[in-house]
Amino acid sequence: MKLIWNEYVHFIPDKERVFVGNTMNKDCMFITKECYQILNDAIKNELSEKQVIDSFQTEKERQYVKELFEILNQKGMIGDFNYSELFRDNLKITWAFTDQCNLRCRHCANSSGEMKRGKELEKEELFEIADKICALHPKSICLTGGEPLYNPYFWDIVDYIKSQFNGDFRLMTNGTLINEENASKLAEQFFSIDISLDGVDEESCAKIRGKHVFGKVILGIKLLKKHGAERIVVSMVDCRATHEHIQTFKDLCTNELGVKYMVRAFDRVGRGEENRSELENPPLTIFENDADEKKENKQASIKKNEKRYMPDVFGCKAALMEFYIDYRGQIFPCPVLDSKEFLLGNVLQEDLEQYIFERKYMESKGYGTLLQYLPWNLPGCSDCKNQLFCYTCIGDIKEKYESGIIKNCSEKICFEN
Repeated sequence: MKLIWNEYVHFIPDKERVFVGNTMNKDCMFITKECYQILNDAIKNELSEKQVIDSFQTEKERQYVKELFEILNQKGMIGDFNYSELFRDNLKITWAFTDQCNLRCRHCANSSGEMKRGKELEKEELFEIADKICALHPKSICLTGGEPLYNPYFWDIVDYIKSQFNGDFRLMTNGTLINEENASKLAEQFFSIDISLDGVDEESCAKIRGKHVFGKVILGIKLLKKHGAERIVVSMVDCRATHEHIQTFKDLCTNELGVKYMVRAFDRVGRGEENRSELENPPLTIFENDADEKKENKQASIKKNEKRYMPDVFGCKAALMEFYIDYRGQIFPCPVLDSKEFLLGNVLQEDLEQYIFERKYMESKGYGTLLQYLPWNLPGCSDCKNQLFCYTCIGDIKEKYESGIIKNCSEKICFEN
């Protein structure tokens, strides 16, 4: 079989070496420039691994190249790797099947409850979407909204999905509608439950979610735990009203509630954009003396500890292993990239299995927009040796590009020997 690099491998040349990063599995390694050239020549001439190995004169050289191929294959760098099977085994679908919500959170990125994308679908259409999602046999399905429990079809949808789906079934909720009557079934039906709290007490929570929400959420969490829910993640948005409470929030989750926590970044869209001036954290001010001191401390730390490292490789799975479907059936790369410019299609208009697994969605304008924000395609990043290491999320890249942060970037990476 002829030698090939897989399509998700990227190369960054250093002085005497080439960094090879696989953005699909986030694995990476260094090879010498000489080996890199040999491999490229072999690929150009359509040689097999065996032909390359046999082309070396000494046993020592052949053994070295053989071991190199073993490592490259192990890390998925070369060879005819079956990524379609990997996609099927790890596919994650987030379905915001309703826009209805009992709250009007001031930071809500979806502006839930306002029906800005049009009226909700009929019950039969929701079941059609549920059928199409389950037919994909994804690794996980996450129901969200709006507030899922506020929709009158919630339990119909849950029972219908559970009748044909055996994977990880997840729920994202604001937690205010959990009570003694439904807590047991929620704990039984869902693999994990994510609950937004956005505060550490009534006062801080009210600034984001409204009055009398904090106590309801805390009660809901305790009821879920009482009925055996084992995987509960409680989240708080990091904004002007909550930033000073982050450590208290972590302590509340860990010590009092006994749940996992997550701090989310503030997203300047939807009602988040409307209330941006009040909610967005003020920019960090670094005075000249502070900057010099930080630079000196960093240099001293690197010299003392020889802080060289293999950085985390960019590996965003949006529109690869992760898709988001809104309450109108519209398909987006992920919940963060749910604006019109990233629209991939509509579930009700497509053979979803073909559309996803045969990558028909890649022909959409929305996918073309997504490609523009990949680090190796983005002006300011495409010619940078650090392009694979600065970001993990395309949404984060988009925000920093539009704000000018990427244009003024001067970060440097020091690799491990």
